Amino acid sequence: MILCLLIEGAAPSAFGRDLPADVDAFVAMREQCDHFRSEPGGDASRDREIAKALRTYCRGTDAELKSLKQKYRKGPSAVRALLDGFDDQIE
Repeated sequence: MILCLLIEGAAPSAFGRDLPADVDAFVAMREQCDHFRSEPGGDASRDREIAKALRTYCRGTDAELKSLKQKYRKGPSAVRALLDGFDDQIE
């Protein structure tokens, strides 16, 4: 079992799941993106902070999601289900 995880590049993620490293990195980034997408605006200063965070965490995630779905289309069902849980278009 451990050998299989090493071969596939899976490691315990910050989210308590065994995920391939590229999926783990995507999930961390996209969850930050989704967090800031749901932040309410307010004053101009906070709006600028949110806009900066959206550029930082959201840029390129649609393409990355599409790429990961293609890469893992025949991969573990848990990985596919996790990726399917993200919106396809945010940018």
